[in-house]
Amino acid sequence: MPLHNFGLVGQTIGRCAQPDAHGFTVLREMGYTLIAKLNTEEESSAKEEAHLFNATDGRSIAQYPNLSALHPNEHTMRSIAEEILRLEAAGQRVLIHCTHGRDRTGMVVAAIRLMRDRWTLADALAEFKVYGEAIRPIAHAYREAIRRLHAELIQGLPSK
Repeated sequence: MPLHNFGLVGQTIGRCAQPDAHGFTVLREMGYTLIAKLNTEEESSAKEEAHLFNATDGRSIAQYPNLSALHPNEHTMRSIAEEILRLEAAGQRVLIHCTHGRDRTGMVVAAIRLMRDRWTLADALAEFKVYGEAIRPIAHAYREAIRRLHAELIQGLPSK
């Protein structure tokens, strides 16, 4: 498969690493209408992705550069997940990706699992690990951001 670290997050949301040219073709053929790009412009060009995805005819790229790879933040993660869930409710098929499809993508997917699917924290963290969480000190920070979001959701705190 030309999509590294690809997985489904329900029927209308997918996840993967940075697609290559063929990967964007595959995503179009799979019916994805929106690419939620979590990596920065320095990591990959949104303009180039729009060209490769043929972002016309109802297809588009949404860039979310505020989810830092080095300083994961549960509030940013939650707001991105909420927006993706709104897009899904509006009938969009959304593909979430960052460079490797593990850390930033995994955090947003964990937020979706906790918020929409009502997964337990243990299940969300287990899926995060399956997709190859970073094997470096930052991995702890990602897991902690997911734990803080879970605590907010349990307490019923509104998004900020």
